[in-house]
Amino acid sequence: MKSPLPLLFLVFLFTQCLLEEPSDTFCTEEFRTVGFFVMGATLDNSYTLRDSTGEKIIFPPNPWSSTYFFVVDDSYHPQLKFRSETFTFIGIKGGQEIVRQPFEIGGDACHIFKISGPDTLKI
Repeated sequence: MKSPLPLLFLVFLFTQCLLEEPSDTFCTEEFRTVGFFVMGATLDNSYTLRDSTGEKIIFPPNPWSSTYFFVVDDSYHPQLKFRSETFTFIGIKGGQEIVRQPFEIGGDACHIFKISGPDTLKI
């Protein structure tokens, strides 16, 4: 007598496929970052505060531009999926805080995106 396990396994897989909701969302493999330009001063240091938790987010210096700064990236997508939070960029020069700029960042099914905040800030 043959074992019914292979047939039961196929019935289980077929049932799972029928019960799953179809997904019409196809995410790209790109890694998105929200940032902005700071003009008029060179910053010595910068970081972002996640306002809801007080977490300090530090990005390495931008190797392509000394005036473009990162605020948050897709590594925060799981926490922002279908919701938004405020992140505050802090810029330091000469030991003094000279930039405190809030950004509202949201997430869709796949990536983060900027809801509000400047593209360029002139100091």
